Amino acid sequence: MSNYLLKRGKVNSELILLLALIIILFVVITSYSMSSYKKFMVEPSKKNTKVIYNNIITHFKNDTYLAGSAVTASDSLTLFDKTSKNLCKYELKDKNFLRTDNNNKTVTLLENVESVSFSFGKDLPNLIIVRIYPSDKYEIPFFTSFALRGFNK
Repeated sequence: MSNYLLKRGKVNSELILLLALIIILFVVITSYSMSSYKKFMVEPSKKNTKVIYNNIITHFKNDTYLAGSAVTASDSLTLFDKTSKNLCKYELKDKNFLRTDNNNKTVTLLENVESVSFSFGKDLPNLIIVRIYPSDKYEIPFFTSFALRGFNK
C-alpha cells in the first residue's frame, strides 16, 4: 500500500486531490444540513404560522358570514353586505396582506407575502377561493375557501 501512496518518494497528487474533494463535499453537505436543522428546529420562527393562519381564517369566517356579495381584483377582495354596504377589503400592499374594515381601520394579517389570489368557484358562485403565497419559500402557503352567507339572513 505504501508503494501506491508514494510515487518516486512523493505522495500521489491525484489521491490528494480526490481526498480534498471528498473533504470539501463532506463539509458543504454537513454545513447545509446544520443550517437547515438550525432554521427549523433550533430557531423556531418568530411568528407562529398556525396562529397567524388561524387569525386569517377567523377574519374571513366572520366577514363572509355577513357578506352577501364580493368583488375580486388581481390582489384584492372587497366584501359587501346584502344592502351593498362595504364590509371590508382584503389586499396585498407592499408585500403585506392587509384587512381594512368599513371604518378604514387597517390590520396587517401577514407580512412578507409574495402574492395573493382570490377567485369565485366555477360551480358555486358564492364560494370564494383564497390563495396566499409567502415570500419565504420555506413557509407553508395558505389555501382555503369561504361561502358568502349574507343572503341567507
